[in-house]
Amino acid sequence: MTKRKYTFEQLLSQFLKDEHYYANPHRSHPFIYSGDNKLWTTDNFGVLIANPTIVRYGKKYPVQDCGFNLPGDNDDIVISVNDLQETLKKVATLKKYEYMTCPECKGSKRVYALYTSSRSFGTWHIETDCPVCNGKGVVKAKPVKFSLVPDERCYINIKDVVFKAPYIQRIVNVCNLAGVKEIHWVHVHKENANIFNINKDIKVAQMPCDPSKSEHPERNTIALF
Repeated sequence: MTKRKYTFEQLLSQFLKDEHYYANPHRSHPFIYSGDNKLWTTDNFGVLIANPTIVRYGKKYPVQDCGFNLPGDNDDIVISVNDLQETLKKVATLKKYEYMTCPECKGSKRVYALYTSSRSFGTWHIETDCPVCNGKGVVKAKPVKFSLVPDERCYINIKDVVFKAPYIQRIVNVCNLAGVKEIHWVHVHKENANIFNINKDIKVAQMPCDPSKSEHPERNTIALF
């Protein structure tokens, strides 16, 4: 049996900031979808779908219904991960900084400060936003580290289906973690979810987009095929 070189936590990091962050407030954790008994994780734009067997130490997740069924296969287009990577090199990039827990508030976002009144000459301890991280709980890592990521105003056109470049980068990241060189695009749609089979354990459902409806001006659309 081939030893798996990635963990579910690594895949999860591509879709969530951490295991306790969820863009959808109704689902605070990854969950087992009752419709297919697979482990689902979403940021509301894409869905990571995995066999529960890839979770380390038999970790348990809640079983629930998400009100969404994956569309059936309507195609089988093989896409080279290298072709995706080469296309991503052509889009504009932004700096994505690494962050660390604020050393002042230890991530709590709040601190107690000593307050002295000039009128009553009294002194109190008050709770306030941390002045070091401005109440965010994190600060830029020191020394400063950053990576270049695709600008979300850039789009990639694959067979007339348009995706935001960062979401294609995420699919590439998942492929690199899984060690695969090609993926199968098994459901193709210009308006609804597209399904990419990464390997036998992992698939990604990704929503396309319409650049003309974006809040940001379109910089460039690059055709892969």
